[in-house]
Amino acid sequence: MNRPSSKYSSSSSSNSKGSSSSSSKCSSRKEIDDKRKDRKQREQQDIQQQQQEQQQQQQQEQQQQQKQQQQQQEQQQQQQQEQQQQQQQQQEQQQQQQQQEQQQQQQQQEGVP
Repeated sequence: MNRPSSKYSSSSSSNSKGSSSSSSKCSSRKEIDDKRKDRKQREQQDIQQQQQEQQQQQQQEQQQQQKQQQQQQEQQQQQQQEQQQQQQQQQEQQQQQQQQEQQQQQQQQEGVP
């Protein structure tokens, strides 16, 4: 009869060891979970930073394009102004030619040598 009691006592002691080890496992699981969460957060932050950097680059490119467009518009305006000036000069030359022709006709009609 003594033998089975010793078996029971030994089994109970092993159970107590098992419970203590399981509690340590739980704590380690929490640590692992926390580390995973931290990693995920860091990864998300990295992704957000990358996205922000990309957005900044895009904005800079857009600004450059806008500047180029403005420069092009200014050049076009200058060209238009130059064309207008040339047209005005041509009109003035035409008017002068007409006046000269009229004077020549008048002189011919009047018979002035």
